[in-house]
Amino acid sequence: MQSATSAEWILGRLTTKERAASIIGDLVEIEKHKGQLWFWLSVAGIVVSLAWRRPVAFLAGSFAGVWTGYCFFWATFYRARWMPVLEVFTLVGSTLCFFFMYSVVRYGIRERASQLALAWAGLITMVIFCWQQPVVLTLCVIAALAITAASTLKRSFRTDSLVVFVSVAVACGVKYLETFLRVSWGHFLFYWQPWADSEYYRAHPVYNCVPFASFFLSYLGVTLFWSWLHDRLTPGQKTLIAE
Repeated sequence: MQSATSAEWILGRLTTKERAASIIGDLVEIEKHKGQLWFWLSVAGIVVSLAWRRPVAFLAGSFAGVWTGYCFFWATFYRARWMPVLEVFTLVGSTLCFFFMYSVVRYGIRERASQLALAWAGLITMVIFCWQQPVVLTLCVIAALAITAASTLKRSFRTDSLVVFVSVAVACGVKYLETFLRVSWGHFLFYWQPWADSEYYRAHPVYNCVPFASFFLSYLGVTLFWSWLHDRLTPGQKTLIAE
């Protein structure tokens, strides 16, 4: 009984409580004939089958966010007049690509938050690469108004729209904070320690580890926030892929 309770608690971290109880109930019935070792091996296999999507989704989302951010940056690099506006579009667009890739791997393309993230990311991509073409911008504005209207008027999309917009806002704030801390770290090394050798700090592992750690933690933080908000506001889609 204690084994079943522990196993149900473990599975409850990865899926709904009802589904975890159903799975463990089936395993307990078979355990009477196959033994406790088989029971825990089966639990371990189920945990792996339920948990593998999270790290894979995180890696896929991180790659998509970094790659699209890099492409967006060079697409807007020589447009000094509109640079501040395009920088915001670059940050929001790369964040949406990150969330889309993470969500589509973890929850599936049928999940509404994934579809909304893809729609907005596509629009922002069109704006960044075709902002000098009035026809394309007009079509993007019309499409943005249509998506906003559908997300507002259609009840099934309201909660998912909230998940997307709140997560993007939080992610952008975290990114600005991470950039500020990373720049402050470099400023501290090279300006507040004039007696130190800058070449020494460039070669020191800490010089590269701290920016990488801040980058990794920022992505991990926004991923956890997206997952928490998504699972809290849209619990019915939490196990969409697994079922």
